Amino acid sequence: MIKTNVGPWPLLGILLVCAGRPAVAQANPDSVKHRNNCRLAEQVVRTGHPAPHRDWAYGYVLSCGDAGVRAMAGAWNGLSTVTDTAQLRSFLRWVGSARHPDLLSAFLSTGGSATATAEARIEAWKMVLRYARPSAELDDEELDRRPVDAVCAVAYSSGSRPNELAPLPADYLSRIRDAAVATKNDQSVPDRVRRAAYCVSQYADFAMHPVQ
Repeated sequence: MIKTNVGPWPLLGILLVCAGRPAVAQANPDSVKHRNNCRLAEQVVRTGHPAPHRDWAYGYVLSCGDAGVRAMAGAWNGLSTVTDTAQLRSFLRWVGSARHPDLLSAFLSTGGSATATAEARIEAWKMVLRYARPSAELDDEELDRRPVDAVCAVAYSSGSRPNELAPLPADYLSRIRDAAVATKNDQSVPDRVRRAAYCVSQYADFAMHPVQ
């Protein structure tokens, strides 16, 4: 009898066929197939390999509970030194409107990090803005043309509702505001990053103190 060691990745190919599209919509958290898919998706997200299955993993892993979210948060942290905005946005489109305490913490960490690139920090603050004001989109031109202390204006995307993966902490808005104000007040931070942070702080404050 001939024994063949096929390794884990042919199994991944089989699971990909079984998973179908979209993976998240069809995931049954109690199924053996889903648990196996999650194990493999988390591994791909953490390691980036095999590269051909990366998009599948990004699209699936947020259906895998807290472990899947932590894998995505870790992958985002690994992009903090990237200067290519297109690469950053390509990753963030998989996060979309998903909201989770671990994702928020990852974005706040990047937004306030002195070692992260300006590009990564700006994209992080844009994601944090969605926690303060769901469906809000900060335009790049807004970051270029207005003074750091100016009132922020945002656009709104229609039909975009938050995908709440887990409850946010009761103080999440004050955490957002305080972190954003700290970045805005740091004179060593590039102006575009400070503008993005100040915009977030304004909308977090609006959410905490809505006009009656």
